[in-house]
Amino acid sequence: MRQVREIPSINKIKRVCAECFELSPGQLRASRRGTFGLARNVAIYLCRTVGGYGLQEIASEFGSVGYSGVARAVGRLKIKMQTDRTISRHLLKIKKTLNSENNMS
Repeated sequence: MRQVREIPSINKIKRVCAECFELSPGQLRASRRGTFGLARNVAIYLCRTVGGYGLQEIASEFGSVGYSGVARAVGRLKIKMQTDRTISRHLLKIKKTLNSENNMS
């Protein structure tokens, strides 16, 4: 029997990403460079890749970014992941947390 994986909500992804980066989920809506920007891009990337949410849906949840901005954020993060192991570690930690929370619910 195949086990069906529960897809995490965008809010859950935002919450777990914010916790990982020691921010509030509201800070992920801010379009800024630096720590906020990385955390925001990681959350956007996970919404797209883990959650499978559409570009427009993600854009509306994060504010001040259109669907093309979401696509650019995902693309930039894919490139950065190839050279920055810190991003890969953050992603792995967040994915594990999301999976463990889904298994508990």
